[in-house]
Amino acid sequence: MIGGNVSLYNETAGDDIDPTPIVGVLGLVDRLDRPPPGVGWRDGDRIMLLGPSDVSLAGSRWAFERGARGGSLAPVDLALHERVTALVRRLVDEGTLHGVHDVSDGGLAVALAEMAVRSGIGFNVARIADHRALFGEGPSLTVQKNRRVIRRVIHHNRRRGLRTCRPTCHR
Repeated sequence: MIGGNVSLYNETAGDDIDPTPIVGVLGLVDRLDRPPPGVGWRDGDRIMLLGPSDVSLAGSRWAFERGARGGSLAPVDLALHERVTALVRRLVDEGTLHGVHDVSDGGLAVALAEMAVRSGIGFNVARIADHRALFGEGPSLTVQKNRRVIRRVIHHNRRRGLRTCRPTCHR
């Protein structure tokens, strides 16, 4: 732990500032054989979501922009999170991913936008139920892209009880 701070009773110009817990963590990687891919994608890649379907607008960027407060955060399933991160780590080690991105800050909408801007390649997405599915945030959910590995990953996930969602994506 490098440091941390929790400000519970702050205000500026007479307006309250929400509590802002800040935690910093530093780790050491003993051996890095292959760095994780960036947040971009390649022409023709497909998008795949891994992890739980539980997302929440509570505490999300979407809610913040609308002045919404309160609500319940998406639950954290540590065993599921471990399985999702192990799968992502394995796919990174194999070099089969062109990119990977979490949906913890702004939801799927922000993750897709950041990947499109970074790569310079646009996308079309279908099968998104509503604004909650598009902007909801939650733990353990990642976005991955690479057309060649989607079927193999879906099969792997079914055997291990991991949810896989495949929004349609094309240039």
